Formats: sequence, C-alpha cells, structure tokens
Amino acid sequence: GTFNLSNRVNELLDVARDEVGMLELDIEPVDILGILSEAIESALPLAEKQGQSIISQLPRSLPPVRYPVQACLPHLWPRPGVR
Repeated sequence: GTFNLSNRVNELLDVARDEVGMLELDIEPVDILGILSEAIESALPLAEKQGQSIISQLPRSLPPVRYPVQACLPHLWPRPGVR
C-alpha cells in the first residue's frame, strides 16, 4: 500500500544521496540478541500452528554492534497501525 510505496521511494532517495556522498546515517548501538529473540518469539506461533518448532542456541551475550538503525529496523518491524 501507501506505506510500502513511500518506503521504496525513500530507499531510492537514500541510494541517490549515497551515490553523491550526501547520505547521513545515525549510527546507534543495536541490541542484536534482543532483535533475534523478538524475531524468534514472533515466529513461534506460526511454527507451532504448522506443527513445527524453532530451536535457537543464542549466546548469553554478543559484542556491541553499531548500525544505522533507521536503515534496518523499519524493514523488520513496520510502525504500529500500518499494514
């Protein structure tokens, strides 16, 4: 829908900004274990519904990761109320 089209246009604008050296990203710490845990938890109901299981062997900790969050997370978790 509209959100998807807007998202694609913004991605194309980011590519154009990157190509001319104008792309500025806010690099922030990212909780990779938290993201992985949430992804697994969100997939569990569907897996169980299909008679499947998910086995994860995540470590207790990982080294800190810094990443341009705005470039990654919106694709993983759309804003509430937006389909």
